[in-house]
Amino acid sequence: DLIVIESGWQKFCVSDGGDKDQVRKLDPNAGPLSAALGVLGMPGLTAWAGVERLAQPGLGDTFVVTAAAGPVGGTAGQLAKAKGCRAVGIAGSDEKCRIVVEEYGFDACVNYKKDDFEEALKAACPDGIDVYFDNVGGPILDTITKQLNLYGKIVLCGLVSQYNRSGDGDFHGHNMGPFVGKRAQLLGLVVYDYYDQIDEFLKAAVPLVKAGRLNFHEDRVDGLENTPAHFSKLMSGQNVGKAMVTIGSEKG
Repeated sequence: DLIVIESGWQKFCVSDGGDKDQVRKLDPNAGPLSAALGVLGMPGLTAWAGVERLAQPGLGDTFVVTAAAGPVGGTAGQLAKAKGCRAVGIAGSDEKCRIVVEEYGFDACVNYKKDDFEEALKAACPDGIDVYFDNVGGPILDTITKQLNLYGKIVLCGLVSQYNRSGDGDFHGHNMGPFVGKRAQLLGLVVYDYYDQIDEFLKAAVPLVKAGRLNFHEDRVDGLENTPAHFSKLMSGQNVGKAMVTIGSEKG
């Protein structure tokens, strides 16, 4: 059998199949095996839960997502696009923005590292923002909230901007006034709340992957010994797509 299991960074493990290990048997016909760690796995489930269960965007809504070239952000935007939204991504390089538009099918993508970021975001969202899927937190959340429409929704999923905080000069918090003024809905997302719905998620996602309507990237390295460096690359935002370490051949 082919399985996915949360067992740590190791070549071998012993499991009794209990919930603590999150063991899941794979269907090798659902898609590439590696997709079970990305678009058809926990990151994909995260995106689906945020879009379908929390944000529930409507036809014609403007849906903005940060870390849009990553496995969660890229999937969330494509799912929103499939629901008839205008999907706008935010990423940290021109190459990532190209992937988001040309390969993931977003309507636009803005490089947040450029000086004209705020103006470029306004141009990409001429009718304001109805849903913001937040994977980074920090000052970008405040910038985007300025452009949020009244009664807009913010899905709070990730805090990339805060994972490497190291000193008193770093970001300390948000002024909550603008959230109140926008009458915004702040929706916290923790994927573990939705693990019991993974079959429903896969029923929706697998056909999209097979039809080429839900695309993904993988950033691979071979060998368990390369895991620390690859993890550091992920945490500094240098990866494109799902960061992955392979320790053996894929069979299916």
